[in-house]
Amino acid sequence: MWARVMLVSFFASAFAISALTAGEIPQSKSDDAEKARQLAEEKHERAFVALIASCQRMLDLQSQIHSGTQKLHEIIEGHPDKTPHPEDERAALKLSASVKECVKEVDKALDIMAKESALAFPELFEELRKDMNRVQRCLEMSDVGAETLALERDIIDTINEMLKALKKG
Repeated sequence: MWARVMLVSFFASAFAISALTAGEIPQSKSDDAEKARQLAEEKHERAFVALIASCQRMLDLQSQIHSGTQKLHEIIEGHPDKTPHPEDERAALKLSASVKECVKEVDKALDIMAKESALAFPELFEELRKDMNRVQRCLEMSDVGAETLALERDIIDTINEMLKALKKG
């Protein structure tokens, strides 16, 4: 977790630098050059806003998933045999499907970053995708235990840190 926070900080700094240089055009007195610079800045800003929105959707989805996993964990722990019943397995599969939606949101964010090379920290999104895929596999097996919950919490914390860094940038 600490490594992720450090990576977020590093990439936020890199983002700020790249944002300053994005769309730079050699100085020219031409109106066309100024218009091109403005268009590049506007394109970069739209991508930046879309990335923040994508991160916010990821955070919202992941928070709902985590809440559902916690509730399901409590239900399963309340069973005398502490094993998932068929209805618990169905609930876990629904949560797993929600994780797939969250992974799609990560893919959208990566697509935004691929199109706008000045945007930073795709490595963190790749790591998030891996962690989300791990959570998805756990939920597919109705594993809603402490490790799954901790991984979900790490994902939420990472997304929160990324959002903070993006909003500062």
